[in-house]
Amino acid sequence: MNSEATENAIEVFFSYAPKDEALRDQLAEHLSLLKQQKVITAWSDRQIGAGTERMQAIEAALNRADIILLLVSAAFLASEHHWDNEMEQAMARHEAGEACVIPVILRPVDWQHAPFGKLQACPKGAKAITTWANLDEAFTDVARSIRQAVERLRETRQQAVQQREIALVAARDDYCRQLVNWFDDVKFAGVAVPGQDVERAERLAQIFVMPDVEEDGGQRSRLALERSLFEEQGEQGRQGELLQEQRLRAQLERSGRKFSAQQLLNQHQKKIVLLGAPGSGKTTLMSFFAVTLAEQQGAERQGAIAPASDASTEGLPADAKGLSGDTKGLRPNTIALSGNTKGLLVDTEGLQTDVDALPLPILIRIRDWARTPDVTLPEYARQFAETTMSCKPLPKGFFEHWLNNGRALILLDGLDEVA
Repeated sequence: MNSEATENAIEVFFSYAPKDEALRDQLAEHLSLLKQQKVITAWSDRQIGAGTERMQAIEAALNRADIILLLVSAAFLASEHHWDNEMEQAMARHEAGEACVIPVILRPVDWQHAPFGKLQACPKGAKAITTWANLDEAFTDVARSIRQAVERLRETRQQAVQQREIALVAARDDYCRQLVNWFDDVKFAGVAVPGQDVERAERLAQIFVMPDVEEDGGQRSRLALERSLFEEQGEQGRQGELLQEQRLRAQLERSGRKFSAQQLLNQHQKKIVLLGAPGSGKTTLMSFFAVTLAEQQGAERQGAIAPASDASTEGLPADAKGLSGDTKGLRPNTIALSGNTKGLLVDTEGLQTDVDALPLPILIRIRDWARTPDVTLPEYARQFAETTMSCKPLPKGFFEHWLNNGRALILLDGLDEVA
């Protein structure tokens, strides 16, 4: 079995009295097939390492457990530790629907009036294991009951995962629609002219002209080249110096290639910094990227366009067609693009897109985010989406889900405004 199967295994916690350790061991043996099949993982206090805080380890394991086995005997009920700590915590998690508590009756004892007395116990008929003529038969019955509980939990977990995925996709659809509504309208205002609107709006995609950008190797690249060429120069004299200067100029010119800004989405970089003069269109470019990605996701889900690898680019400027092409290359490093100190960061770290999963655009105006310095980026994005963009309430962990799965494109606008 692979590591994913192990991660999906149900964690079982043994709560037992020291006097019943031998019976616990026998039960563990009967559960060994479930462990070998990676259906369950089992935890008991035997796994606490030397020097580890015992109570903290037990509490942590209890909080992780999916199934908690209470191995019931007179010794178990007499233990203040098990009564006040493990059993109390176990029942609290059971009642909250966070774990399943199963009493396993080891020895005859009056347990029905305990807090767990209302729960279905095993083995069959809640007959104490030590009273069975064949102990293996009793433990086999318990193992079958635990397997059934595990299967129910796995089915419930799978249903929950599917329901959450449905909720996340529905929330993404609404988020993309509202993002388009918010950022797609470009309003114009001018001098009042009889017979004409003073204020009017146009869709961004209809008026946007994709700019070109120029790659800038930066001062570090220049210094590195100069140092390398100086070392190569040696004692070649003035003629050698002139040749080296020509080589340096040629290499620097080659590093300043120009290309359509649309191609930024196909760059093999984690982070891209856009530099440009005020009013050069950096903010509008980011809005265009966000709106286009959001519209493409909506169109693909409705079957209006082909997958991203061969999607139609009708309606986009000629140099903007790269956005609907292959975006698999969107991965990590850093380049700076020419201009001056006006900064905009496109953070694409961890983005792994394919034709079936375009990235979720997350456009953040840093000057606004900076007003709430204690708020994390995902939380600020949620607040902006729900309050400003009028999205429906988003599921818990909405932005974290897409970020953790490498399916988000973060667009940070206005770095220079908070530098």
